[in-house]
Amino acid sequence: MTGLDGRPLPDDVDPALWLPCSHSPTDRDYLYPAAWHTFPGRMGAYCSSKNVYFRISLSEIPADVPEATRYWVRGFLAGNLPEPPSKDLEGADLERWQRRAEQFFATGRWTASNADG
Repeated sequence: MTGLDGRPLPDDVDPALWLPCSHSPTDRDYLYPAAWHTFPGRMGAYCSSKNVYFRISLSEIPADVPEATRYWVRGFLAGNLPEPPSKDLEGADLERWQRRAEQFFATGRWTASNADG
């Protein structure tokens, strides 16, 4: 496979899952299914112009990306949501955790301040 610029892409990179390159406006970066996340919400990305893999957060992805990229990011965040601290959460504790989960989907960040449930 090749990217927009004709450069070959690694096998694990889908050319449909792109976003504008952060350092070269005429190039593209691509999302890929990376394992071993640096922390919840960080996604694997590949820069074709520099030929490097890196990590990216939702806040670094512009709103005007292709529909396939938007849906991939939503699915990634859904699958990357940390589990509740207890399966027995209820009442105010459950509501607090649900608000934090909603914040995670909106921002892509699961910080220490919301990691306790």
